[in-house]
Amino acid sequence: MRKLENSKEEGKISYQIVVKNDLSGQASPSNPVIRVAPVGQETVDTSQMVKEISANCTLTPADVTGVLAALGDYLKKTLLNGNRLQIDNIGTFSISLACSWKDRNGQRHEHTLDDNITSGDKVRVNNIVFTPDPELKKDVVSKAVCISSGLYPYQQPTEQDVEIKLTEWFGPHFSITRKQAEGLFGCSKRYAQNLLARLVRQGRLSAEGIRNMRYYKPVPPNFQ
Repeated sequence: MRKLENSKEEGKISYQIVVKNDLSGQASPSNPVIRVAPVGQETVDTSQMVKEISANCTLTPADVTGVLAALGDYLKKTLLNGNRLQIDNIGTFSISLACSWKDRNGQRHEHTLDDNITSGDKVRVNNIVFTPDPELKKDVVSKAVCISSGLYPYQQPTEQDVEIKLTEWFGPHFSITRKQAEGLFGCSKRYAQNLLARLVRQGRLSAEGIRNMRYYKPVPPNFQ
């Protein structure tokens, strides 16, 4: 399996090659149809955003935190009133509605014009929709610099590769995180998540910690 050739670089978007379902019939097992997807993405949390915004304006971190909290409350109020909220340089938030329903088997069905859906309990908010500001979209699209990570997910490690690499890892290490697994196998976030989840289901690893701080420990006698 190919290693991650490029580390995270400021102002650059690292991408990986992903195999996709081909509906045209043009692909073959030896030459699959592909798409590209971001890899190595990190979540910038509120505390980090507050710190950086405060450093670039006259507002204190407490001021920025207060404004963001008030914005969240105002956004919720606006959407609950059935309105849209447009924020300059960011975009517009709105809601979408749905009136489909599920039967006893969990199968979803669509209503027809013959159905009476004048009762509000048959309509629900389907999703919150975000439409980026045109200038924001234009700037991101025009200024983005993409670099290859060298990852090819269809060259996945074999079971033997997994056994060897994790055994070597758990020699000096007590546990492994999802991000550490990405680096160990040179894989995407999704692949690392699926791999660790599969090993947990197999009883070879145990998942510890809370969602955003989860780590995995070997279940003896695995990976020893």
